[in-house]
Amino acid sequence: MPTSVMSTLVLLVSYLTAYVLLPAADPNTIFSTTAYIVGVGILIAVAIEALDRAGNVVRVDFLMLIALYLLTLLEFLFPQPSFELVISSRAAATGTEAVLVGFAGLTLGRHFYRPTPDLMRTLPVMPTRAAFALYLLCAIFGYLNMLIAVDFNPITLIEQIAGPRFSQPWSRGRLGDWTVLLGEFALLIALLPPIAGMIFARWRDYSALQLIVVVAILLLTLFRAFAGGTRSSFLTTALTFAVGYFLFHRTMTLSRALLSAGVLGVVSVAATILMLEFRNVGLSNFSIEDNQFETLFIDNNIINISRLVELFPDPISFLGLEIPYHALTKPIPRTLWPGKPEGLSTGIEEALGAEGLTLSATFVGEAFIGGGLFGVLICGLFLGFLGRWWDTFRVDLRNDFAVLLYLSGFVAFALAMRSVLQVVPATLPAIALWFYGRLFLESRQQQYGAQSAGADREDANAMQRSAETRQGLGPVGL
Repeated sequence: MPTSVMSTLVLLVSYLTAYVLLPAADPNTIFSTTAYIVGVGILIAVAIEALDRAGNVVRVDFLMLIALYLLTLLEFLFPQPSFELVISSRAAATGTEAVLVGFAGLTLGRHFYRPTPDLMRTLPVMPTRAAFALYLLCAIFGYLNMLIAVDFNPITLIEQIAGPRFSQPWSRGRLGDWTVLLGEFALLIALLPPIAGMIFARWRDYSALQLIVVVAILLLTLFRAFAGGTRSSFLTTALTFAVGYFLFHRTMTLSRALLSAGVLGVVSVAATILMLEFRNVGLSNFSIEDNQFETLFIDNNIINISRLVELFPDPISFLGLEIPYHALTKPIPRTLWPGKPEGLSTGIEEALGAEGLTLSATFVGEAFIGGGLFGVLICGLFLGFLGRWWDTFRVDLRNDFAVLLYLSGFVAFALAMRSVLQVVPATLPAIALWFYGRLFLESRQQQYGAQSAGADREDANAMQRSAETRQGLGPVGL
């Protein structure tokens, strides 16, 4: 039996087991029971795939499953305050069922797409030396809006980044204006961590000065993500750097990969706990002595989902296609579309009576207010399908550009678990990278002729042969 089928069966059994054993108890017990059962299922599924080939777990479909677990269930592995006064046990059970349907959709949806390895041959080849130029290009345009706002003063830039959220002079207003067009270039910052991972993995190909520049920009990017207090931003920054280093490293072994994953996990959990404490006051005003860390808190997403299931479709009607419509039109600047809707007719914050705040309910909550459990299932299947399609770009490790393009989509798929309304803007860096390959790399190959292109492909094949000697790594299949 293929490992992909085995892992899918394990996951589905864990979801079904959690549903059948869902206790008729208080909300905390319902959530914690589900967290343990589904958590064990995901660990077993990952182990099955990893034992077959370690590279199998570096996939978007597993990223989405793990991200959804982190956002909804992980915190209930730890003691949490009672939620009985906030939601009923019935609402908690129905909200948990919606989350399980979301997991099932992601798990099954990945099997609806059949990989087409020929797609790799249509992508251009990127020489190793071109990575540094691309890195600088993304850094310059990504930070341009911020540098303009502080008159190109690096000290002021650091001070502003460390301030409270939304207090920075480059922060976007509620409705936005023409400056949003320039601010959209900041999305290119998402490409910096994976490119840095590639450069670090092949540091011998770069000069000392180039490496110093790469380290400086990477530290700024990590600091910006950490000081901003947005945990999803920091986690995707750290993850795409680590996965980029992992995929491009020529001698990475399974033991080193597991050690790196463990260190990354510990650092990420510690960082996210700290970020929750200072994100409203700013890193510059934060004091550890003034804060107490009693338990792990994410966002109580499953609480918000459970509250939403009590409101939709009665007394509030389902929003239907309003959800995908709003998601697709979100990247369009208001200066180009003055009549653009400001938001959903009934947003999550409005429905839950928390206007003035920002609440998250993951894609499960957004899909539920769109079409109930059926909407959750359809959305999960579609995201699982898209994730498996995107995995095609790293069918093997022969083409550096294909792997880099693949990594650029990590942010979008990770954010999709938190909110499908944020997915389309997050895909813009990947689209920009694709155009870079088509307009620059392909023209370069044509300029230098078949001989140069053939040499580049020979280098890529040599890297593939080297990569395949890694312990347990190789082409990925589902």
